[in-house]
Amino acid sequence: MKFAYMMTTAIFSMFLCTEALAESSQSVVRVTHGQGIGAPSAQTARKILVDELRKLGVNVLETEADQAGVDRIYVLDLSNLGKKIFVKVEERNSDMKFLSSRHLTALSIEELDVIIPRIAKAIVKKVPMDATARIGNLSMTEGRKWEKLPGEFLWGFGVLTGGGIAQGAGMGYGVDFRMSYEMEFIRVNFELGGTTNFESEDGYFRTGVGASYVPLTGAWSPYFGMSLDYMYMDAGLLDGGGAGAVLQAGFEFFRLNSTRMLVELDLSLPFFQMRGNDSYYDYDTGQYISDTEGQYNVALTGGLTVMW
Repeated sequence: MKFAYMMTTAIFSMFLCTEALAESSQSVVRVTHGQGIGAPSAQTARKILVDELRKLGVNVLETEADQAGVDRIYVLDLSNLGKKIFVKVEERNSDMKFLSSRHLTALSIEELDVIIPRIAKAIVKKVPMDATARIGNLSMTEGRKWEKLPGEFLWGFGVLTGGGIAQGAGMGYGVDFRMSYEMEFIRVNFELGGTTNFESEDGYFRTGVGASYVPLTGAWSPYFGMSLDYMYMDAGLLDGGGAGAVLQAGFEFFRLNSTRMLVELDLSLPFFQMRGNDSYYDYDTGQYISDTEGQYNVALTGGLTVMW
């Protein structure tokens, strides 16, 4: 029991010594500022920092001139950065040896009452500035909208010619509609178009989305692209529909103007087999029967499209 009493007394005494040491620890806040920041504003900023440090448990002396017993010096630096204010707080020991620092940028002097408390918390708690961010205390530089790379939406309408390549197929004519989002080197496309031949009753239709690479930024540029489409093809004795890919190559003219012109050649590669259009459905077997065997086919089309 005597040993336990001695240990308890020793621990309690150590705790009291630690508390006394903590109370004897003193800090001072100094402020420096650029020519564009007035002395009254700088002193107000210092008061904000002093109050915040005290809330965080730091024993801060009242004035910068107080030096006796100081073991921590917080230097508040307000520097002009064009129209912005660079706010930095450095923590130094009594010999002015650098220990740590935190900083943020304000767009105006009025933001200091939001920024300085965050810097004080970050430097006392020894956490990065991001850890102090909360709804309502972000600076305008942190909350600004991101700058975006340039791009524009374009609508297009044009004429098409071509169709499925098969024995007995006829060339068709039609229209092409597209909507694009064009950036400096990339164009994303949605396309809907088709051709028909009224004499042979052949036809070709496709709709899909894809992208094109446009390598030049001058008045004109070649481009190369690919899209994934749903397509239907009726060519000669074959017809069918399904998914496929379209390889595209062409030239874009008048890139520096609000209205452009595309001259394009497309090769459509269906992923499905076409069947003979002389086929009929056999309900007994549940299959199409035709004298023409199913086979893969391609379509080739060319077009002239105006975009605006």
